[in-house]
Amino acid sequence: MSAKIEAEDPAQLFEEIWPRLKEDLNAIKQEKLIQGYKVLVLRPLRVSLNQLGGKMGFLVVLSREKAKELLDAIRMGLHYTVDIEFGLHKRLAVFVIILKFAETRQVIVYPVYYHTNLEWLIKDQGKQGLYTFFSVEGGQIIGEVYLGSYKAYLYSQYVR
Repeated sequence: MSAKIEAEDPAQLFEEIWPRLKEDLNAIKQEKLIQGYKVLVLRPLRVSLNQLGGKMGFLVVLSREKAKELLDAIRMGLHYTVDIEFGLHKRLAVFVIILKFAETRQVIVYPVYYHTNLEWLIKDQGKQGLYTFFSVEGGQIIGEVYLGSYKAYLYSQYVR
């Protein structure tokens, strides 16, 4: 039983796909660099679904170094657009988030993920939209961004 649980642990599944995902993130980075953007790629230490202050979203835990880079980037631009790319690995729904700050020519790219059996939680708790809550290793929330409608983050919308 514990081997089955471990085999479906989101963190473990994320580690399995990280080498391929890193290639995808680098390809996105190169594309945005060619378009003239400064690009920050974040590799979360952990990602989980969380509800904070009545808002549903992805809690993305970053190293202190990456958190500082993130804060420097989001302080410079107030208006952003969100693009996403979807992938599925076994039972792990993975979304690459691309935040584009046009006025500062800055792009932030990072993955979020959840186990597919938690889609109901997004449907149930994400009706007001989804967020990313950025945190440092100690647990302090350092920022949040609105990602848009929860429907864009339902893996079932992409697999038929």
